[in-house]
Amino acid sequence: MSAAKELQLKNGKTYTETGVFLSEFYLAYKEIISLGYEVDFATPFGIKPSIDKESLNKKYWKGRNSPLEEAKYFVQNNEKFNTPKTLENGLENINQYSGIIIPGGQGLMADLIYDKKIKRLLKEFSTKGKAIGLICHAPALILSIPREENPFIGYKVNSVTGLEELLLKIL
Repeated sequence: MSAAKELQLKNGKTYTETGVFLSEFYLAYKEIISLGYEVDFATPFGIKPSIDKESLNKKYWKGRNSPLEEAKYFVQNNEKFNTPKTLENGLENINQYSGIIIPGGQGLMADLIYDKKIKRLLKEFSTKGKAIGLICHAPALILSIPREENPFIGYKVNSVTGLEELLLKIL
């Protein structure tokens, strides 16, 4: 997961209060644990994941307060979430994992996209035939892997587009 709290923009400005998009993380997390899987969290340097403030808006939760409040409580109180492992630890223990899921949010465009360990994790999970889930902005991470090393060449992916991003900000 991303631990970035801000994103430098091309126009020289800084988008503050960015990070992981809460619904993209929490709803996937709930589904995974409902299937009986155990979840570990990891970020660069084991820093607590940051949550994008925009993702606290009820419009991303179908106007329902209950799942939003549940998710906010989780990120404030869950011990594993608040003390994540490092990406390096994930690499060292890769054989104990069934898969990897990287939730979206613009934060990953500030830290994960430049991290060599996330590239290695994605390549290793692919090589070992393990499940990989990349939500919203996260498919951009596969483009950070050099073409000659990239196990995803030839895959079809779906990701957020610039137009969708603009429309979401307008709505």
